[in-house]
Amino acid sequence: MRPAPACTANARTDVQLRQMDIEALLAREFPLEPGLIYLNHAAVAPWPRRTADTVQKFADENVRRGAVSYGTWQQTEKALRAQCARLINARSDDVAFQKNTSEALSAVAHGFPWTSGDNVVIAEEEFPSNRIVWESLRSSGVEVRTVALMKGGDPEQALIDASDGRTRLLSSSSVQYASGLRLNLVKLGDLCHARGKS
Repeated sequence: MRPAPACTANARTDVQLRQMDIEALLAREFPLEPGLIYLNHAAVAPWPRRTADTVQKFADENVRRGAVSYGTWQQTEKALRAQCARLINARSDDVAFQKNTSEALSAVAHGFPWTSGDNVVIAEEEFPSNRIVWESLRSSGVEVRTVALMKGGDPEQALIDASDGRTRLLSSSSVQYASGLRLNLVKLGDLCHARGKS
């Protein structure tokens, strides 16, 4: 009889190796000052090294050559748009780049064809940039429905239950900034799709 293969030991070694790779990557990408543990990521955070390098390269090129490479910049943007589209399973022409979340939310909120009586559903615990923009629509007759996610056992269902035939948008952070509550976005998306078909 042959001995059983040592799968458990190999799997553990693979996990440990992946963990070491992740730790090495984090150390390379985020060379923070010794002793600094940076936990705030919601608004302004340290850039990954590759981001800083790319921005520096672009700035240096712009200082030396102006907009001579504009066509190359457009190709780079097109390739990035295609990468982002693959990441979120969308078409490239459905991907828009904005400078931050607040600007993107404002573009959606004030570009959407609202009608008086429409509503938007958000969590009561939402980060201000994902709350204030929707509240700004009240003067146009849009109702903002807030849902207390921490009061029930199924926060995704609570958000869906607050919506009705006049709900045009449900906006939620994947992780609530104050509590750390992590929403199941797949479940929330499935519930939204089911509600949209009924």
